[in-house]
This record gives sequence, C-alpha cells and structure tokens, in this order.
Amino acid sequence: MNKLCSKCNQEKEISLFWAKKTSKDGLDTYCNNCRKIVQKKWLDDNREKRKKAQSNWYLKYRTIITENKKKREKENPEKTKIQRRKHYRKYILKKRYGITEDIFNQMVLKQQGKCAICDKDFKNSFPVVDHNHNTGKIRGILCHRCNLHLGYYEKDKTFHNKANKYLA
Repeated sequence: MNKLCSKCNQEKEISLFWAKKTSKDGLDTYCNNCRKIVQKKWLDDNREKRKKAQSNWYLKYRTIITENKKKREKENPEKTKIQRRKHYRKYILKKRYGITEDIFNQMVLKQQGKCAICDKDFKNSFPVVDHNHNTGKIRGILCHRCNLHLGYYEKDKTFHNKANKYLA
C-alpha cells in the first residue's frame, strides 16, 4: 500500500511514513526523509528557542527527575555502578587519549586480548591504555600490573636496579 508525500510529491510505501495519531490515516503527511529534513531545518533555525524550552522543561521536572534517579540507584546499585563505570571509561578514553571505545577494543583484539608486556590474557584483569607521558602517543594496551611497573620505571630509571639489589 502506498501514500503520497505532501512535501516531495512522490508516492511511497506506507512503511516510509511515521505514525501520527492526529491524522485521519494515522500516518504523517511527510515521508520519513522529508520529515527529517524539515525537523533539522526547524531545529537549526530555532536553536535558542529549543534550548530555552529544554531548560524550562528541566527546571519544571527537576525534582521528579532527581527523585526517580535516586530511586533507580537505590533499587539497583550494582547496575548503577556498572553504568557509571562504562560512562566514565568512555569519557576517559576520549578525554585523555582521544580514542573511542571501539578503537580501544580493536587495539585489544589486535594484541589478541593479551598484555603487550607480560603476554597474559585480560580475562582476569582490566586492560589499560599505555601512553608516552611526554608526547601523549599511545604505545599499546597493558594489564594494570605492567602499567604500574612501567610507570615506576619511567619515573625513576634506577628503580629497576634498586629493586634487583633489594631482591638479591
């Protein structure tokens, strides 16, 4: 079954129209592509109006939003903890290293899921990004333990010798 888009005047399959309760046939008068174009133009032309409306909406419902958030966190603290970690991880990868989670995962796969130094699987440890602190260039993915040791070694070049003397 087809419908005529009132914007582009093309007859298209009804699956290409969004639902709209207020119309007679229950579908939008514009096809999805035309509706996206119209919405984008309106949003671009009314940026300040939109920001103000969003701000007003948030101020109106702020207490309800906060209460619901606290309720969800209290009902399921473990899920909240996991979600916060994931969000923080994405933020750190982008902010510190300029990479996405996908790029990070590709790097882990390139190393076959193993630490670049000790060659142990990341199954029991969380992989971390190793980078040069002077240049910021990423060198690879390490386990937490190797990353700590490398950090000590870079800060104090004599650390390795001192540790060997102590252990001897």
